[in-house]
Amino acid sequence: MLLMAALSYFSLMSCAQIRLKEPTARHRMFETDLRPGAVNLLEEIERYFGKQVVERFTEEPSVFANNGIGPDGTPFVAINKSKTIDEGIIVHELFHLKLKALGFPSPRFKVHPQYVSSIRKLDIRSPS
Repeated sequence: MLLMAALSYFSLMSCAQIRLKEPTARHRMFETDLRPGAVNLLEEIERYFGKQVVERFTEEPSVFANNGIGPDGTPFVAINKSKTIDEGIIVHELFHLKLKALGFPSPRFKVHPQYVSSIRKLDIRSPS
């Protein structure tokens, strides 16, 4: 988790070397404006997969956000409708897609039912 946060931070901080592009719909995801570093990450992932990243919403209470690759090879990011969506969450999920594109494994964690309610109370957001 700390590694992902560091990668997100350094990717976004590298925007000083990126030339700005005209605003387009692809500079937004989930009605959230993306800064140049996040746009570059999104475009990089779309080049890896050869398809646009699809935005999805989930209403599953145990899911904050997730990502994946559809049966036809289309990458997607899904975010729970009930959560506050910000650029940090989007970038976090995009980095997971990048790691999948590079061949890294996608670990899954099972939580003992005794601790599920405690975990659901967590609302992790990007620092403002």
